[in-house]
Amino acid sequence: MPYGKNMTDNIDEKPWLELSRLIAEQDAEALDSFTDSLSSDEMIHTLFQLTPPEQHQLMALLLPIKAAELIEGLPNSYAADVLENIEPEQAALIIAEMASDERANIVQEIEKDDAEDILNFMEDDDADDVRTLIEYPPDVAGGLMIVVVQETSPSR
Repeated sequence: MPYGKNMTDNIDEKPWLELSRLIAEQDAEALDSFTDSLSSDEMIHTLFQLTPPEQHQLMALLLPIKAAELIEGLPNSYAADVLENIEPEQAALIIAEMASDERANIVQEIEKDDAEDILNFMEDDDADDVRTLIEYPPDVAGGLMIVVVQETSPSR
């Protein structure tokens, strides 16, 4: 099914037009439904058709988990640019929904002061994990790590 055709027949297979309209109307509920009708690839393609201000508004309107899924599909430098241009608190909510290695890869691309502003809005443990991982270059073992907490209880 092409580009959410089931949602709106009037978009002429150009979902960015419908997305742009929903962003302008600040209709988060309709935006959520519409983005559900697009595949990940369609959503990424559509994002690239939007203006930078529309992209930033989209990130603010989407649920953080949806925004994180979208951001994870973008090249790291592009994702960093999008996150740098939204409110640090919103960027922190989005980054918190990502896997720790993705968080680190993207935060490494963000201007240092902006990255610290974002990390300050994250839970302390999550922010500390990101700070630890970004100390490593992205192509070495430390930079490829995923932080996972393993809890065990003593056996009796």
